[in-house]
Amino acid sequence: MEWVIGNTFTMVVFGSYGAFWLTYGAILQPVYNAVGAYTEGAKTEAETAAAMAQFDATLAYLLLFVGLLSCIYLVCSFRTNAILVMTFTFVVAALLTLAASYWVSAEGKTEQAAKLVKVCLLQCSAPCALVDND
Repeated sequence: MEWVIGNTFTMVVFGSYGAFWLTYGAILQPVYNAVGAYTEGAKTEAETAAAMAQFDATLAYLLLFVGLLSCIYLVCSFRTNAILVMTFTFVVAALLTLAASYWVSAEGKTEQAAKLVKVCLLQCSAPCALVDND
């Protein structure tokens, strides 16, 4: 309902992030079988691993472009306030790190991918550490 009071920027941000999180959540739910489109017809373990690598790379592209969209939002948020600038800075860093983890996972380097996910989690929790709870 942000558009009713004239907040076009927040309406676009909420709408695009809402659509992204619904899409990302649906992709990762087994009931929608998004992985099945890649693994259909795979008969051997090697074919299944190659299909999963393609799936991981596809998710990396999704996260990359949402990160680029968030970068545009970051630039646009300089006109609003410092909290949005800080929020979008951490969101861009987290999305690009998560995209990198999917690409590393697609190459078969699961240990490095797990380390990148931990870095992403640290980036997501960093804004919470900056808030003074006194």
